[in-house]
Amino acid sequence: MRKFLTSLLERRYSVRCAANGLEGLAMARELLPSLIITDVMMPVMSGYEMTAKIREDDMLRSIPVIMLTARTEITEENEGRESGADDFLIKPFSLKDLMERIGTLLARRGR
Repeated sequence: MRKFLTSLLERRYSVRCAANGLEGLAMARELLPSLIITDVMMPVMSGYEMTAKIREDDMLRSIPVIMLTARTEITEENEGRESGADDFLIKPFSLKDLMERIGTLLARRGR
């Protein structure tokens, strides 16, 4: 999924990829991206944990986060939003939907 999304998104955006949540958090601190897309289920540190740490970090807290999951329970979305995710998509999702959400979050941020 990561490679697939990267190949689609890099046609329009500059994309950096992390193999796990801990690496993603370190990359976010280094790069200060305009937006972060994370999966709920990642090795080392989950998307929930990573997003919560992003929201605790003064340098990162304003960066929009889109969380992806294959799990469909409403509690998943609630937990994602509680950890600080700005948006939540359940797999499988349409690329059009993802691109619209990315555009909306970036526009809100003035990017």
